[in-house]
Amino acid sequence: SDWNGPYQQIFYANVVIDGLQMIKPSAGEERLWKSLQGSAFFYRAMALFQLANQFCVPFDSSTASIAYGIPRKTSSDINERPGRGNLNDLFGNIVDELELASELLPELPQPSLLSRPSKLAAYALLARVHLVMGNYDRAGFYAGECIRMKPGLLDYNTLSLTSNRPISFNVAANSEVIYWHWMFSYQFGSSTIVGVSQDIVSSYVANDLRKGIFLRDRGNGLYTFKGNYTGDSYLFTGMAVDEMYLIRAECRARLLDANGAMADLNHLLKHRWSNKVVFVPLIARDSGHALEIVLSERRKELLTRGLRWSDLRRLNKDQRFVKTIERIIGTERRLLEPNSALYIFPIPINEISGSGIEQNER
Repeated sequence: SDWNGPYQQIFYANVVIDGLQMIKPSAGEERLWKSLQGSAFFYRAMALFQLANQFCVPFDSSTASIAYGIPRKTSSDINERPGRGNLNDLFGNIVDELELASELLPELPQPSLLSRPSKLAAYALLARVHLVMGNYDRAGFYAGECIRMKPGLLDYNTLSLTSNRPISFNVAANSEVIYWHWMFSYQFGSSTIVGVSQDIVSSYVANDLRKGIFLRDRGNGLYTFKGNYTGDSYLFTGMAVDEMYLIRAECRARLLDANGAMADLNHLLKHRWSNKVVFVPLIARDSGHALEIVLSERRKELLTRGLRWSDLRRLNKDQRFVKTIERIIGTERRLLEPNSALYIFPIPINEISGSGIEQNER
């Protein structure tokens, strides 16, 4: 489940961390020992961040010290029963563990082992975490470090628009993938009847290759998604270079650097534009306009990456970007209002009864 899975990951990480404390590595084993410990810290932090995005209120620096966190287990002892703590401490611990992981891990992953953490992956996750926290200077810094370490982008002109799976894993891995991670698609990735929202479909302009690479036209106005960086129907939710350009562009816009924001964005878009026509760089009137453009392109670029939920939670705090989600089920119309308590998942009942921690308000 959304609760048990990450906590199982945290337990395994704690087993490794506790076990490594009982080993004194030799000089020849020290690099491996550090890599294993850094990996455990990375996995634990990633699981906590995933849980926070579902079972905690959206991070707000003005209220984080009084908002509930989630239990943060730091030992493999199953009798350890930490309380929920507060959100500020939780995110502080996530950042601390990722920074520690970055000091222990190898700088770059092996191309054939992108599912294993590296300093590059830790920096990419730090960029995500700081973006959610609203620490735009730090998010931009870590995104920039990722770009420095792995600047390449995949030229979509090299891909087939007519292929059912235009992006193979090897192509994505060799160009953009920083850390490989996927989630079950629950048939979305292979369904012939569940389509992408029409507002996204219509947002791609002529000569933007992403429409043909990402979407498959099923007829009658139905478009399904096909552009996974996994190369199959499983949805890629790892970290990649394109996301880092978008994070840095957003941070630059929020820090009033409109020119820097648009430079990052246009560099990305050039790799998504048909080479049959001249790419005309997008121009922003000011930093506010640049932010609007960047966020629009973020939604089009990071489709099905597992980031939309987190984006809705953080952007709904800004009146410029609030969004009401509407779904029609049969004859029933359902709405998810901005900043609704429904953006916080209920903690499983068995966890509440077994640990006595506080339940989320719904």
